[in-house]
Amino acid sequence: VSPSPPAPPNVTTYTAPGAPLEPLPEEPTRPVFALTVNVGGALTYGASLALEFGDIVTFALLARAPNAGAFNYLFAEEHSNWADEEYGLGVGAGVQLRGYLGPGMRGMRGFWLGASAEYQLNQWRRPGTYEQTAHAVVPMGQLGWRWIWGAFVFGIGASVGYRIQVADEVTYGDACETCRDRSLDGSGILYLLHLELGFAI
Repeated sequence: VSPSPPAPPNVTTYTAPGAPLEPLPEEPTRPVFALTVNVGGALTYGASLALEFGDIVTFALLARAPNAGAFNYLFAEEHSNWADEEYGLGVGAGVQLRGYLGPGMRGMRGFWLGASAEYQLNQWRRPGTYEQTAHAVVPMGQLGWRWIWGAFVFGIGASVGYRIQVADEVTYGDACETCRDRSLDGSGILYLLHLELGFAI
């Protein structure tokens, strides 16, 4: 009788542990508040300050210095009947809505579309001829792109709107001869360049 084959040795198998799981990338901070200054407005029709609240859709309070823009003075230089105008007080306040369509729909960053409405008070004068205080409302549409690195905010864009003069007060001086027949309506198209700097939290 042939001997029985030896029993196979007991073999214990081990499963090597898998590679350690890498931590998931941290979700970028979703800011809910931003304070920005649009310095690009100084090249057009006035720098502005914005206090912005929200996430993907935001609401902002605006303050502007409408007489502190280069386009005001370039416009005056190109029109002889405005060349000796002097700008006085200029203040503006308004509200703004924006929708951000950035990568992953993360708040306050990426491509944005928006709309704003402002009230503006402007003063002009021609020495010895007249002084004018004008009140206007300015609806605007806007678009642009925003980046946020940490807490630092940088954005570019543009706005187009129409300034609707709703009231004015004019005081004429002794040197006024034909100025009473001159139109003092400051209504017209406005363009704004956005170059926004600030911080978000």
